[in-house]
Amino acid sequence: MNKFDRLYDLHGYLSGRRVPVTTTELMQKLECSEPTVRRLVAKLRNELGAPVRFDRARGGWVYDAAAGAPYELPGLWFRHRSYYAAG
Repeated sequence: MNKFDRLYDLHGYLSGRRVPVTTTELMQKLECSEPTVRRLVAKLRNELGAPVRFDRARGGWVYDAAAGAPYELPGLWFRHRSYYAAG
């Protein structure tokens, strides 16, 4: 599984849950190590602007509800010329 796939899967696990997701669960679901989970969370937060945080009281990763509307990953954008070049 590549990093791009793991980021989308991580987003899916976080957005599809009402309870926090533990680091151990993410390691199993994403088939990676703890440092990789932490790097993916950092990338999601820092580069893609996701409101993800670790909830110590509940013991897992969550999307911060105080951020407002549910977070969605950015879509793909193409320039006019790129669109016609691919077709």
